[in-house]
Amino acid sequence: MKIVIGGAFGNLGLDVLRSCIEHGYETVALDMMERPIDGLDPSSYIFHKVNASDPDTLKGVCD
Repeated sequence: MKIVIGGAFGNLGLDVLRSCIEHGYETVALDMMERPIDGLDPSSYIFHKVNASDPDTLKGVCD
């Protein structure tokens, strides 16, 4: 199952991101910027830089 998380590096989003990775889901992290997180391997998820006020940045995130 593929999970797409908007705001993946915010407070709640980060908890959801960690949980999805721990459960083995294919995880797509959407946010304005990616930041390093202790104990979180960047190769365990796919990051897409998005801006909610620019719909063009959302194209292809669910492919």
